[in-house]
Amino acid sequence: MQLEDKITIITGGGSGIGRATAQLFASEGAQIVIFDIDSVGVNQTLASLSGKHSGDRILLDLTQPAEVEAAMKEVAIRYSRVDVLVNIAGGSGRRWGDGPADACSLDGWQKTLDLNLNSLFYCCKYGLQHMLLQQHGVIVNVSSVLGIVGGDEDFATHAYAASKGAVISLTRSIAAYYAPHGIRANVILPGLIATPMSERA
Repeated sequence: MQLEDKITIITGGGSGIGRATAQLFASEGAQIVIFDIDSVGVNQTLASLSGKHSGDRILLDLTQPAEVEAAMKEVAIRYSRVDVLVNIAGGSGRRWGDGPADACSLDGWQKTLDLNLNSLFYCCKYGLQHMLLQQHGVIVNVSSVLGIVGGDEDFATHAYAASKGAVISLTRSIAAYYAPHGIRANVILPGLIATPMSERA
């Protein structure tokens, strides 16, 4: 029960790594609040949780900063604090045209960065504002191994790789800057995990 009663926001908790994380954190006693746009997936995750808390949700579009700011305020009001923020939401930009740099569409580039980097930045920005008031907090950002290594033709999604590389740099900057305020930040770089997103690969 290492996370007992910790108010924990998990983005992208409606499926895949996000769902598994919510289940693990709940089993360790955390109070889970899922930020996601997928109401069906979130409800399935909440129904699967076991622990002393029932779990909670806020449905929103994480690429919209005003929605993220409002959601963070809602959590802080509802639970009086924000202890842990786990940023997992994201995905492939192939459907918008992400690919090798010479072929990546401009729309694919922008939307992939919105999905994987900008949304995470908004969550960190507004989460940190509450953590600074508390002088404590933990941020865990999920990047990808593609943020540090190149991909062959099967993984030639350069906007995705760029967004995940930027998550690593952003997390390092947050960790160094906010450490004196009792706030820790770490980044995890998964390889290929068996989730709905990776079925094509």
